[in-house]
Amino acid sequence: GAYDRRTDVGYAFGPASQGLRRVGRGDGEIYAEVALPGEQRADAGRYVLHPALRDAALHPLRPGVADPALRDAGQ
Repeated sequence: GAYDRRTDVGYAFGPASQGLRRVGRGDGEIYAEVALPGEQRADAGRYVLHPALRDAALHPLRPGVADPALRDAGQ
């Protein structure tokens, strides 16, 4: 879903940057569920906040990613 739509308009996200799992809106807020992709977990302890996880948390701020209804980002 979200990553496919972004690819359609010229954004490309590699596997390490596809940590957005769910996104939604409510009461003027954007909510995101993110998870560190498996191949990035081995070195996660090196960071306070892994860069790939931080990046995924910001993806809902991109136009067209956060829909009014909470849904799976992968669909």
